[in-house]
Amino acid sequence: MAETSPTRYRYREGILAQLSVHGIQPRGTTPPDLVYEHLKSLYCFRIRELKLLRRELERELGPQPLDTYRRQLEDLRREYPALVVPPHHWVERGTDAILDDGGETTSGGETGFEDSS
Repeated sequence: MAETSPTRYRYREGILAQLSVHGIQPRGTTPPDLVYEHLKSLYCFRIRELKLLRRELERELGPQPLDTYRRQLEDLRREYPALVVPPHHWVERGTDAILDDGGETTSGGETGFEDSS
């Protein structure tokens, strides 16, 4: 039985730049859907933090205006512009988009992400 090499992805530079802001550096073998879900979970975590902060403020200071909370949510949404792009558009299209020859080599754990620390 012949051993097949893993599918390789060439991520668009703009997407890589947006992901790196959040400490995400996908390897060439990391599927875009997995990276998307990881980014989405970070975004959801940040939303939960905002909700918790709002509840704590209301406990200490009483009801707070929704305008501030809405503005914070909108600012947060702007920090994650890649989430409005479907993950299949995160990689280059065409013959060079998905490499089957191993492409560039990168290091990283089994998660498929580089360690950005």
